Amino acid sequence: MTHSLCLVALGFVSLHVLGVPPLPTAQLPSESGTARIAGVVVTVNGTAEPSPARRAIVTLSGDALAIGRSVITHDDGRFVLDGLPAGRFTLAATKPAYLRAVSGATRPGRAGVPLALEAGQRVTGLTLTLVRGAAISGVIRDPGGEAIFGVTVSAMRVLPDGTLTTAATIPSDDRGAYRLFGLPAGDYYVSAAHSRISGNEVIEPSVDQIDRRLAALRARRARPTLSARAPAPASAPEPLPTSSFAPVFHPQAFSPADAQRIALGAGDDRIGVDIVFYRVRSVTVSGVLAGAPASGPVQITMRASGPSLQTAGVTPVLRGRPDGDGPFEFGGVIPGRYVITARTAPGTRPILFSRAEVEVAGGSVNGVALVMQPAFHLKGRIVFDTTRLKPPADLSAIQVMAESIPGASVGGAGGGGRGTSTTIVPTTDAQGNFDVDGIIPGQYRIGTSLGTDPAGWWLRSVMINGRDVLDAPLLVEASTPLSGAVITFSDRHTELSGQLQAPAGRGASDYFIVVFPDDRTMWRPGARRIRATRAGTDATYVFRDLPPGTYRLAAATDVSSDDLIDPAFFESLLPSTVVITLGDGERRTQSLRIGGSDVLEHAAPTPAR
Repeated sequence: MTHSLCLVALGFVSLHVLGVPPLPTAQLPSESGTARIAGVVVTVNGTAEPSPARRAIVTLSGDALAIGRSVITHDDGRFVLDGLPAGRFTLAATKPAYLRAVSGATRPGRAGVPLALEAGQRVTGLTLTLVRGAAISGVIRDPGGEAIFGVTVSAMRVLPDGTLTTAATIPSDDRGAYRLFGLPAGDYYVSAAHSRISGNEVIEPSVDQIDRRLAALRARRARPTLSARAPAPASAPEPLPTSSFAPVFHPQAFSPADAQRIALGAGDDRIGVDIVFYRVRSVTVSGVLAGAPASGPVQITMRASGPSLQTAGVTPVLRGRPDGDGPFEFGGVIPGRYVITARTAPGTRPILFSRAEVEVAGGSVNGVALVMQPAFHLKGRIVFDTTRLKPPADLSAIQVMAESIPGASVGGAGGGGRGTSTTIVPTTDAQGNFDVDGIIPGQYRIGTSLGTDPAGWWLRSVMINGRDVLDAPLLVEASTPLSGAVITFSDRHTELSGQLQAPAGRGASDYFIVVFPDDRTMWRPGARRIRATRAGTDATYVFRDLPPGTYRLAAATDVSSDDLIDPAFFESLLPSTVVITLGDGERRTQSLRIGGSDVLEHAAPTPAR
């Protein structure tokens, strides 16, 4: 259980604008030095005594190292990292089948304690403990009990917000067996999907269809010769039904809602998680394309929409595509929800598109209308908020990117389907005015490239229609205004730092410091305003480049990555938080004190300085 702690703010010290830019690259601290870190890596498997971890990989990373330093442990599990510069570092160890261990972490999946090294310092006697991960194993069989080789088996972990993420993937072997290992504790679904890009569709005619084909063949052979009579006009053969392997969840369900959830504890070894993998009848989806350009090809795709696990092996196949306007047809379509997108080929202008959503239940779907229309433009300008650094003279090298969010659909939440490819149109002029073409309905992340001179700048905001879309995805609908966007780079770096004073008998590095926005609407997975860190061995913490705004600062005894995407976790912290406001370019020191027995103590504020 995660325990939140009551905090005492040791006063609000004076704020000031950070007007000094970062050091140029040539002046960064040297990556060599005289410090040393040494220790041992051990493994733990169930209740057995720890044993040395032979050939584990130990990695040190930090701001003072452009590339992390790694060493391999000896047979006795020991390691040494020499010639290290001063700085603040994270030390971690990895080994197959075990969960990643971070120095100072309370358990796997938790943040470690940053190591604060001074020049010439020797830190020895460190112990990193690798805990064996959980495992799931079973056999993939067809309805007749035969083992199936080469099926892609995935363990899908259930996150606190209900979404699924792939934790591990492996193909079934020649006996149909699989084993997924190195899994953290949690709830999972296990799925099986065909891994072949082609060859998944099989023709399965009925007995009546076979009889009719044979009768037609006999009748054709019994006709008089061509010299005796003119040939009869050829008729299109009757289409034969096909089937395809569909993704299946354990034990034999087509969606997580009907599947069996598997709860894994630390180090569990779950066997017998078998899956019956069978074919389902595939159908066709057809329609008509209209409004295609007179020149240039049109690409038509059909992708799964919503919470599904469609793979390349069951992606519908376009059997017919018009050069311009005309009919199209997808074959090999299994039940599910889909989005059909028509789009002019890359490089053609103007960019045209059309989209249609279809649901396939039991039979073929006909009459889908795709009417091409111009794609949308995201227009705006790039500005630089500067105090000391000089903005680039020519901004035309900066690219603006609109990346579609996979599975997102207009008017609804995203699922597990595929999104369209990233749209990158480098049409920024020298003054920073940009025009991104090719935007179609959906949700997008907006990003940029600073070109050849990114040193010292950070992307502070992307304002579109009065909202900063760095805090939430950009939802594009047919009526969404996409002009007047403002992308701001700044050399005004914010910083929130301080010291944590722990009660007697406990170290400051036993605690996590969590900062999150006061605005509940920003409690989103992956939000840039949500951070967590451990107090270092020097009892200090630091958060850099938080966007300006009002935040809550808290401490907790245990924080996982799952907690940081769970709104209920932030709700539990609210009673024991300190509210702070961070201004643009402000550098703030906010020290915290935890009272005895983890209760709130009142203290006089620290005088401003």
